[in-house]
Amino acid sequence: MHFLRFLFLSVLLLSYCTANSQINVIDNKTNDGGLVNWINISEAEEQMKLVRKPVIIHFYTDWCGFCKKMNRDIFANPSIAGYINQHYYPVRINAQGNDTITFQGNTYTNPQPDKQGTTHTFAKEMINTDKITYPTTIFINNNFQFKLVVPGNIDLTMMESLLVFTLENVYFTEKFERFDTAFQKTFRADPPPEKMVTFYDNINLAVAAAKAQQKKLIIIADANWCNSCKVMITNLLTDSIIGNYLEKHFIATVFTTDSRDTVYFGDTIFSPGKAKKLHSFFVTYAGKSITLPNIFVFDENLQLLSPMPAYQTKKLFMAAMRYFGENYYARMTWQDFIEQEEIKF
Repeated sequence: MHFLRFLFLSVLLLSYCTANSQINVIDNKTNDGGLVNWINISEAEEQMKLVRKPVIIHFYTDWCGFCKKMNRDIFANPSIAGYINQHYYPVRINAQGNDTITFQGNTYTNPQPDKQGTTHTFAKEMINTDKITYPTTIFINNNFQFKLVVPGNIDLTMMESLLVFTLENVYFTEKFERFDTAFQKTFRADPPPEKMVTFYDNINLAVAAAKAQQKKLIIIADANWCNSCKVMITNLLTDSIIGNYLEKHFIATVFTTDSRDTVYFGDTIFSPGKAKKLHSFFVTYAGKSITLPNIFVFDENLQLLSPMPAYQTKKLFMAAMRYFGENYYARMTWQDFIEQEEIKF
């Protein structure tokens, strides 16, 4: 499995329709910006009011060798550029330029425009460090509440990971460094890592096994386009401790949310619905948490105990499995369990 095969698949839950909205694209032929359709930061801020997307801000200088390297190796890569153009508002700024920049009601300028090498106040504000490295690339979520500053050259494999980390909101629960390690293991390991748990590749077989063995059921929701889902699944199910625990207490399966299969779940039959729509099984049990990744935990009678929306780390997932697997949920809240067991995330 390779990450790039998923780059251009549509993001069902995070689709961005920009019909009837014009973006003033900076001419890549004159700014050596590769294949990315760069816009200015003011335009990105305005477009965000219409259609929410994350923002990538790339600070460069005219003399920076690694800046030129990123233009050649990253921003001229058709897969990377296509992914950025589809899912991000991309902004490229000369950190020592003389443009006046307006952002979030503030105006930024170069304090000494006639002095070569003077850093623009917007670069200082955004990068927020005493010693600025060029290039510096900043990843911002779709409401400007999360900012990841990455100094220096970014290679292809790291850029892939950073784009997914920000777009699919992995930062809510995981550190980038750990996600990047799991990402590379998922998409670049050869041979791929082996799963450490009996794993049903069909939800109907998993349901039948859970009923026959009187075990709780874990259903991990996935989608063809969801890269963080695949990373999470690999990261969790290739861990021997998690695998042994699941083997003892649960039946585990992965369910693709755009599956065309009919699901027989207890007394209820869930049909796939119309093409390109989320499966009715996922919509029913996700409730208000229509998000991916997502994990559903069911008891021995196929009653939903809880959805677990968002990317799950090993530590968080293992704690939740103990909470449900050993029936702590029947006698205490999740918060009380965390405090009793002195679990730190």
